Amino acid sequence: MTIPSSLARILEHKAGEISEQKRQISTSFLLDQIRGIPPAQDVVSRLRNSPQTDLRSNIIAEIKQQSPSRGVIRKNLDAVSLAKTYAAAGAAMISVLTDARFFGGSFERLEAVRATVDTPLLCKEFVIDSWQIHRARAAGADAVLLIVSALAEGLLGELFQVILDHGMTPLVEIHDELELEFALRLGARCIGVNNRNLHTFVTDLNVSKELGPQIPKDVVAISESGIHTRTDIQLLETYGFVAFLIGESLVAAEDPGRHLRHLGGADE
Repeated sequence: MTIPSSLARILEHKAGEISEQKRQISTSFLLDQIRGIPPAQDVVSRLRNSPQTDLRSNIIAEIKQQSPSRGVIRKNLDAVSLAKTYAAAGAAMISVLTDARFFGGSFERLEAVRATVDTPLLCKEFVIDSWQIHRARAAGADAVLLIVSALAEGLLGELFQVILDHGMTPLVEIHDELELEFALRLGARCIGVNNRNLHTFVTDLNVSKELGPQIPKDVVAISESGIHTRTDIQLLETYGFVAFLIGESLVAAEDPGRHLRHLGGADE
């Protein structure tokens, strides 16, 4: 499996970043921290069921300051304030970018959000090392992203198990049928279909339309990227998706909370 060049550049930088972070915060310190915090929430049950609010669809609302494809989305983003807005609007889960170089995030931001809301949290990170998973759990994450195209199958399996060992949910991200096969072999209960082509950065909802029907019904199917309207969500639901990860559309909105509620079907 060939890693897209844009992703390879991120992963190359990530390896050096992790090496430095490990020197600052040891694994043993993180494991001690983890022993003193509440257990992770059951994300699979939360997303498999109907929204626990007046929304009709499960929205995973993302806190994303910038991205390689879009540049800066919202200057001076206040992650804590945005998390409160998402939670009040009925988000089923909040996704927090923790990559600093390319997405303007941090694990400290994840910690700050966890201290503010009870909503389940997804750590959106380019995970290549178990240290990142320990760091995510210590920061309060309930789920962690694993990108199939970023990892050799053996390492993918090892990291998948580390997430489970912490009681968290692995969200296994795919973009094609081969990656879906990998995810299913792992026993993934939560699969995200990324509509963004990591070679070109172009989004195409046809990716979800093609792969959604191939995901078993007992697996939580999440469509990611390129979702901007209530109509998009209603269409994707007919292809088996039960949750929708939305970032740019919400962060760039004049009123993110109102837009979240519209996307989730509160107007209906």
